[in-house]
Amino acid sequence: MFTGLIQTLGTIESTSRQSQNLVFTISAREIVPELTVGDSVAINGVCLTAETISSPAATFTATAVRETLERTTLGNASR
Repeated sequence: MFTGLIQTLGTIESTSRQSQNLVFTISAREIVPELTVGDSVAINGVCLTAETISSPAATFTATAVRETLERTTLGNASR
């Protein structure tokens, strides 16, 4: 069960394909300073894991696997 609070709205800066997965680069100035690799972040209601963090750019990356893309609205993000 999700028990977190929405802290900010981010922006999808870019997406890139890795095989059947989709890697999101998200800009979110308010939370990037608090993020650590491995943190769970809700993106469009889908919990994904922060994989890389760029403090100067205030961005982080997260990967959605094929199953997630097929079953959620995240699959529409690269279209």
